[in-house]
Amino acid sequence: MQQHKAITFTSKQLKPAPGGGWHLRVTVDGKRIKQKLTDPKLTTKDLALERAREIVRDARAGRWDEINATKTRRGIATIGEILTAYTATPDLDHVAPATRHRNAIALRLVIRQGLAQLGRHVKDPTPI
Repeated sequence: MQQHKAITFTSKQLKPAPGGGWHLRVTVDGKRIKQKLTDPKLTTKDLALERAREIVRDARAGRWDEINATKTRRGIATIGEILTAYTATPDLDHVAPATRHRNAIALRLVIRQGLAQLGRHVKDPTPI
C-alpha cells in the first residue's frame, strides 16, 4: 500500500450534509477526496470530527484504499440499473417484450440527446 504523507485536515473540511450526516473533504497528496459520513451515531460535529480524524489517521497509515471501499454508494441509480429493473418487473407482464425493448431504446436515445445538448457526447456502452 502507498504511504500518504501529505495530508491536511481542519475542522472546516467537515460540514453538515443535507438530509443528515456529514461531508468530509480531505487533501491526500494534493488530491481532494470527498466522503460522506452517514453513521447515525454522529449526531454532533465533535463526534463527526473524531470519526474524520480516524479516517485521516488511516490515510496516513496508507489504508486509504480500505477507506474508499467503505464509502457509501450514491443514492442515484444508473440507467442500466433502471432498465434492468424495468425489464424485470413482473407487474409489467401485460407489456410485450418488444415494447419494453423499444421503450429502453427510446430512454437511452433521450438521455444521449440531452447529454449531447449539454456538450457531453456519450457513446451508448450497452447495446440493447
